[in-house]
Amino acid sequence: MRIFALSMASAALAGGAFAAPVSYDFVASSPTYVGANDATSTTADTLFALGTITGTIVFDDVLQQQINPNLAAYNPAVLNIDGFDNAMFNLPSPTVRVANDAPGFGDVVSFSGGFGLGGLADGNYATFGFRVQDDDGTAWSNTSFPTVMNLADFESAVFQFRAFSITNLGQGAQDIVRERVDFTLTSLLRTGSTPPPIDVVPLPAGLPLMIGGLMAFGLLRRRG
Repeated sequence: MRIFALSMASAALAGGAFAAPVSYDFVASSPTYVGANDATSTTADTLFALGTITGTIVFDDVLQQQINPNLAAYNPAVLNIDGFDNAMFNLPSPTVRVANDAPGFGDVVSFSGGFGLGGLADGNYATFGFRVQDDDGTAWSNTSFPTVMNLADFESAVFQFRAFSITNLGQGAQDIVRERVDFTLTSLLRTGSTPPPIDVVPLPAGLPLMIGGLMAFGLLRRRG
């Protein structure tokens, strides 16, 4: 009975999709600039000034594409930063990528607001990205969306915020200024879709039930 219950609990917690959106509370701090930091005030600068950010990130395990055996794409995530106007991120969130034992990367969950110039015009833009990476490729065993992500399993865990401005687009002298601020994730706690507890009958209380069942089975044998 105990062994069976433990096996069921392990199956519920190890890998596999959770069949619904699931949210994580996060804390990220120690921002650093990567690349240029110009004098223009941007979304990246606003976040850098906060020093520490908190909020929620909601993942969805709906598979969009199995890109290859080591990489799958899932529905976009939704990011909410406490006390911050998310409308400043004015490009759509990209799909979430899940890698398993990918050469040179290991196990990764990531999305990154990279951009292409198609459809854009002169102006200012901002995107966000997320990345947790286990270099050893042992955090999970396939490209199914991980049931639980534990920071202790990863060598790196960051939020990336990019801001860029475009001028003279399509005139042969286009100018693109980029800024990027990286925050280190210090806490990532799942808040939804927790598997229900499994009721285990203690061994002393279960014994009479088992004995009664055996007796009933014996009576049926006799009547037969």
